[in-house]
Amino acid sequence: MRQGAGLGADTHPGTLASPAERAGEDDTIGGTRTPGTRWLIAAAAAVLAIVVTGAVLIVTSARDTTTTVTSGTPTQAAGSPSPNDVGRRFALGANFDDPVAIVTGAPECGVKEFEGITSVKGQLCVIRWTMLNPGGERRVLVQPVVTMIDDRGGEHDPAPVTLPPAILPGARVDSAFVFDLAMYRKPMRMTATLLENGKLIEVAL
Repeated sequence: MRQGAGLGADTHPGTLASPAERAGEDDTIGGTRTPGTRWLIAAAAAVLAIVVTGAVLIVTSARDTTTTVTSGTPTQAAGSPSPNDVGRRFALGANFDDPVAIVTGAPECGVKEFEGITSVKGQLCVIRWTMLNPGGERRVLVQPVVTMIDDRGGEHDPAPVTLPPAILPGARVDSAFVFDLAMYRKPMRMTATLLENGKLIEVAL
């Protein structure tokens, strides 16, 4: 009877786990660790991504600051477009009906010869301009006093221009200032007095 009881205890279902079931329990225990490890890896990856993104933003901000600080250098001014006064009307006197001057186009550089003027330094830069007289009086014209500043701070005087002795009411005068420059120099701004006892104007080119 004792042997029978022992045999019954050995064969009772569910009392002892089989080797296969014990292996399954081990797999289950190991499986509960895998998601935790994966969470740790995912969290580490997220932190790393945040750090990398922050570093990229800092570098980009530093580059933008450097560009802003150096945007006024001659090299960048020469290589990128900037606002100018082409097409703007400049009053040449104190009265509202005094003649006005307009620079009608951007400087034309790289020219070798223009209306009998030949470049000696390397190139001619031609700046075309127009004077209008909206008033009702005839105004006497004089030889303009003009200075052009290039992209390296050099100052240049134009070749003499031939103008009519006066500009009549409602009339216009078309002309051009011609500057002889070294190659790779570019006009940046121009100051001029175009009328007798007139105002000094400054034009961004």
